[in-house]
Amino acid sequence: MSKSAGPFIQKVVKSFRGDLVLDADALRPEVIRKVSHAKNLVLLPHAGEFKRLSRQSLSIATGKKYAKKWNAIVVLKGPLTAITDGTRVVYIP
Repeated sequence: MSKSAGPFIQKVVKSFRGDLVLDADALRPEVIRKVSHAKNLVLLPHAGEFKRLSRQSLSIATGKKYAKKWNAIVVLKGPLTAITDGTRVVYIP
């Protein structure tokens, strides 16, 4: 993320009160901490982004754990994409 994009993204998500979908450069710990107020939060990390957020390797178990922690729908992108709300998991081949 560029130096100018970071503060901009953080400012936008901090003040936003609706449904929020975050992907790519917005998937950073400092951004996630500011979005707990989102009505519905959807995160779309691939393995590298997930590791940057959670400091853990991507797996269904860790995806479920962090979906609960972040109160979000987590779309774990990969060869077999999995979507979890922390309880249920749906797979997309």
